[in-house]
Amino acid sequence: MIKLIALLSGIITPVASIAPVVSTVQKNNILQEKSDDAKAEEKILYWNNNHSREIRRTTSFPATKNDSPELNSIWNFDLGTEKPNYKTLDFINANGISLKWGGDHLMWKWPTKVNLEFNDLNKVQIYGGKDPAFYDYVRKNKIVDHEYTDILAKCLVKTYFGYTWYQKDGHYYMQFLAWQVVLESNSFSKAYLTADFGLGISLK
Repeated sequence: MIKLIALLSGIITPVASIAPVVSTVQKNNILQEKSDDAKAEEKILYWNNNHSREIRRTTSFPATKNDSPELNSIWNFDLGTEKPNYKTLDFINANGISLKWGGDHLMWKWPTKVNLEFNDLNKVQIYGGKDPAFYDYVRKNKIVDHEYTDILAKCLVKTYFGYTWYQKDGHYYMQFLAWQVVLESNSFSKAYLTADFGLGISLK
């Protein structure tokens, strides 16, 4: 089998520069205020209470039912009492996604500066991984969706992520969704799909 490493490029949002005619002191104050505002607007959300690395794995074993070829994950985050207006999402210290199938080892990286929108199109609460709406919103961002082959052996690999938001009891919530699938067929080799989500996500 051919070893492959696929990398996802991030989405970079350009920042327009503004050069007002002010004194050096005034200019420094303006820059400091903008820096403080930027820090205040960033929100760090951790996957778990321990602030530890979150790693989730799906498995596919030949000729057995003792595997878990599909994994649907949902994280719920309380964003506070003001309607969210964040524009981008970044993963914190995430190592990406890896596939091990026989002697092959494939890897993908999480994207950076993922664009965010909080509007009526994604304002919905997902009630678990079996909720039909889960698949409608988790497909927003594709990491990999491909079937690898080696003569007659095949290995289907999928990783998607998305998000929704909703309001309840005066608070706004964001749901982060992840969908992982690994399914081998006609193969004597086990397949492992491991997603390293890092420590959490940063919203800006």
